[in-house]
Order: sequence, then C-alpha cells, then structure tokens
Amino acid sequence: MKYFFDNCFSKKLTKFLAELGIEKNQTIKHLQDMFSQNVQDEEWIRDLSKDGNWVVLTSDLRIAKNRTTKTVLQDSGLTTFFFPKKFSQLDIFEQSWRTIKKWPEIVKYSEKRPKGSWFELNGNFKIIDKN
Repeated sequence: MKYFFDNCFSKKLTKFLAELGIEKNQTIKHLQDMFSQNVQDEEWIRDLSKDGNWVVLTSDLRIAKNRTTKTVLQDSGLTTFFFPKKFSQLDIFEQSWRTIKKWPEIVKYSEKRPKGSWFELNGNFKIIDKN
C-alpha cells in the first residue's frame, strides 16, 4: 500500500514512518517528495489518482469543503483520512505520537475498505467511517 501525507504533516514524521514501513512493503511519501510545496490540491490529487492505490492523509478540511477539490477527490478513487483541523497546529512530537498510535488502525482500514473510502478522525482522534 502507498501512503501520501500532505503539508499538514511534518516531513520528519513521514521519513520516520517510511523507515518503519519498509518492513511491511509500504511506500510512504510526503507531498514535497513528489511535488512542489505550493502545488494546487487538484493537481496532486489527479496525479496520485493516475498512479493509483494511494491513501491520502491530511488535516486540510478545505479539500472536503471546497466544491472543486471535493469533486476531484471523490472522482479520484483515493482513500482519504482527514485528521482534525487542530492536528496541523500540534508540535512535531504530539503529531508523531498521535499518528504512530493510530498507524495500525489506519493501515487496517485502508486495506479492508474499498478504494475511495473517506475517514475522519474526530477531536479525540477516533476514526469515523464517512462512507
């Protein structure tokens, strides 16, 4: 499985997860590993869709609220996990432990649910299936 973290996540965190993911044949990339930092959401969503089988992790809820990006994301078939808005305001240590703690559950959901599934992590970081 391939996991894509947008700019809401620290590159250091994704590098750490990538090292761990190698053991499980997981590909873990940060947005800036594949695109320029200021790439438009529609562009990276379309490119990931063409490449196939990506799981997106973000706390940018504008993607789901903006009519254009929401439509592009829904049409993409990408499985997406929306972390709470407050996540991007947390320091690297808080982001890291919360993500690592949830990682087995994120992997489980992304492997068992159909491609294109949407999930939201609420304020308590509980995963809610939005399908």
